[in-house]
Amino acid sequence: MITIVSDPGDDQTCQDDLWHVASSDNSAGTDFKFVWDVWINGVQKIRVKTLPNPDDNLGYFDAGPTVRNSITYDWFAPTSAVFMYSPAISGEVGIDYEIRIGEDVSGLTTTNMASGDIQTYNYVAPLFKRKQVSIADRLNNWLSNRPMTAKVYFFGQDTTDLIGDVLTIYPACNPIYTPVLLHFMNAWGMFETVRFDLLQRLNMEVERKSFTKRDYRQNSGVTFYNGNSVYHEGKINYHNKKNWKLKVTADALTDAEYEWLYELISSPKILMEKDGNYYPVTITETNYEYSTFVNNRLRPLEIELELNQTRYSQLR
Repeated sequence: MITIVSDPGDDQTCQDDLWHVASSDNSAGTDFKFVWDVWINGVQKIRVKTLPNPDDNLGYFDAGPTVRNSITYDWFAPTSAVFMYSPAISGEVGIDYEIRIGEDVSGLTTTNMASGDIQTYNYVAPLFKRKQVSIADRLNNWLSNRPMTAKVYFFGQDTTDLIGDVLTIYPACNPIYTPVLLHFMNAWGMFETVRFDLLQRLNMEVERKSFTKRDYRQNSGVTFYNGNSVYHEGKINYHNKKNWKLKVTADALTDAEYEWLYELISSPKILMEKDGNYYPVTITETNYEYSTFVNNRLRPLEIELELNQTRYSQLR
């Protein structure tokens, strides 16, 4: 008989370990294996056979790698509605799976002797309290770590008496530049937006492939240019590949905003909005400083975007 000892429980992230532990009356045998089947949306994704742990004769299986392979990242759907698209728990913001446990004794396999349904979500486990924080902590709240307001405190004339008024600041667009909006998947598996509304620089890099040839022609003599006074080419650029990078700058950010925007740098999917279209981009920076006012005062954030839209010139 198979008995489920423990499972990950609901509301955990599929981006971390999803350990299942089971016991069997036959696990002390010399030719015994646990049989683990993972089913998602009625489809068997994998079957794994594992030996019992020699210390306790229990079976251990991590379903995480199998489950997260069924997550999709193509559900971003822009809309003008106040409440945007609601992702489904069928491979978008999360996914349900069934674990079926059986046993293999002397080559005879018996499946689905015990089973359980688990609901997981596509968020990133935090740096601290990795196994103590789950999506259940965000119940009735936004799936975002973005600071919603900024507080400004006013002091009296002697700068020591704190006046009790607290203002909520809503940042405005800088009219000199056209803002760049980046939509990115945050740590909770949802899409949100950050605005870069200061200096922008677009750069292009060209990779050329070429061959050389004689820069003259022999036809009743030697000529170096044709009848239209156009000189003959000695080098042919037959393949020109163009890659673009865009440097964008956000306004000075608070400590809380810098702490939040690490999620942009590490996001698995980023879309840049331009003229009503959404283009996939890659952030080239691999290092990120959690800038603070104490260390750097108010400092703008500048990042470089690699436009994942390679183009070619005319092929010759």
